[in-house]
Amino acid sequence: MIAENTLLSHLVWDTDNPNANIYKVLSEIDPGCSRSEWMQVGFGCIDHLGESAQSAFFDWSQGCLHEKYDFGNSPPTNYSRSELESQWNDWIKRKYEGRSGITFGTVKHLAKKHSGKQIGSSRPTVINRNSGGISAKDLANKTFPPLVWIVKDILPEGCYLLSARPKVGKSWLALQCCLAVAYGSKTLDREVAAGKAIYLALEDNQRRLQSRLKIMRPQGYATDNLILHTEWPKLNDGGIEALEKLISSESPRLVVIDTLAKVRPPMGRNSNLYEGDYSAVAPLTTLANKYRCCILVVTHNRKGKSDSDALEQISGSLGLSGAVDGALVIDGIRSDKQYKLSLIGRDIPNDDELAISRQENGEWKILGEATQIFISAERKEITDALRLHPAGLKPKEIADFLGKKQPTVRKLLSSMVVAGQIQNSGGTYTLISGNSSNNEKIGNSGNTSNSSSLLASIDWDN
Repeated sequence: MIAENTLLSHLVWDTDNPNANIYKVLSEIDPGCSRSEWMQVGFGCIDHLGESAQSAFFDWSQGCLHEKYDFGNSPPTNYSRSELESQWNDWIKRKYEGRSGITFGTVKHLAKKHSGKQIGSSRPTVINRNSGGISAKDLANKTFPPLVWIVKDILPEGCYLLSARPKVGKSWLALQCCLAVAYGSKTLDREVAAGKAIYLALEDNQRRLQSRLKIMRPQGYATDNLILHTEWPKLNDGGIEALEKLISSESPRLVVIDTLAKVRPPMGRNSNLYEGDYSAVAPLTTLANKYRCCILVVTHNRKGKSDSDALEQISGSLGLSGAVDGALVIDGIRSDKQYKLSLIGRDIPNDDELAISRQENGEWKILGEATQIFISAERKEITDALRLHPAGLKPKEIADFLGKKQPTVRKLLSSMVVAGQIQNSGGTYTLISGNSSNNEKIGNSGNTSNSSSLLASIDWDN
């Protein structure tokens, strides 16, 4: 019987690609072996090396990678992802219930010689310190290609969530970014990496997509650089494999999945919520990093608002945000004229918050930094209230009039007095003489009461 800790002991470790070590073992297995024998060897690798080996074994077994490595044998057949996961879950269940009956006795006669050694030799396992790791010295001397920004300072390569409440217009923002990439034009007042874009509009049909494209780009949108799909299989039912094939053939800069709910695997009855959310999107992060593109996954905000952390607004557990490289979170409801866009990401230097508004053609526009814009809007509300009450108002009266909390209003009133925008006389606040006609400019406020018929015709769903 071959112990697990000697299963891979014959290998010369490839420090640049640890998974290649697993492929070397798998490539030595006789392709004429039985299905159970093949699974036994693969699961032995997983037991020996841990979670990273599972992904490598699944990829190899699906025929995704063996052509890239000149190690000899390919898998005996190409297995589906769902079949492999089912086999693995069954194997784990039997193992921990004490009735696995699994040994590694058959591995020896399945393996071929490698560098004069046989799998199962008595040589102890010796793993170099750099197996799967790197020294700080080597890392200091390593050169990486520059980060690719799909939308400069907003959306880099990697996997990102785009989240907002239903019907706010997040699908319009996603399509806006796709068009910008396809035509190499600026969007959100930022430079864009030109190239191909793939948009999986899974809550739309072709008629609606055509209507939106006409509104957003009336000068024409007939380009091969934008590829649209309205149907896609679940990620655990061939969706990941199909997406990788599409990305590999088209080499897009940006891939949008709209929405996550349409492709995520169903949750098991006894599944852990965090683990279920994490595993639902983790394969997309792997794909994005492998092909150095951006995969933007559209999802929803939970009901209500979070004053502490934008990530907590995303519906579901923190497993979703933990499995991706970052998130773009839109905070606001349909009646809002302005929204806050929070940018959170591993490769975004600062977690920025921007004020954005919807335009008449369905696109979104950046108004400026959220703090400045929203403070300006709040100050304008106060000056408008005081303009309607020339004799002045007390803080409680202003708070009641605006429907805001009194401590918040008091703090803002104090800063406005310091800024010379209003005056305080015995606790009553009034406009400063000569400023009664002041009308602060706070930027484009988005929708107005005299919006054109074009705005009225827009379907703001999603």
